[in-house]
Amino acid sequence: MRSLVDLKCGEFGSVIKLEGPHKTRLSELGFTPGAHVKMICCGCFGGPLRVECRSCEYGLRRDEAKNIKIRD
Repeated sequence: MRSLVDLKCGEFGSVIKLEGPHKTRLSELGFTPGAHVKMICCGCFGGPLRVECRSCEYGLRRDEAKNIKIRD
């Protein structure tokens, strides 16, 4: 099972489940099972990720994105 941080720029995935302490916040943003996500841009040097989910763009920290499990 992959996490959101494993996607490269321009790749898509579907959310399978959420884990960790940010689970509630991420689900409120729309990262729920079945939601399609797209990696828009990866921040260099461990910076934030820019992700599209449900027609909205979000900036996520890598520790948050590691808790979003996806499938291709």
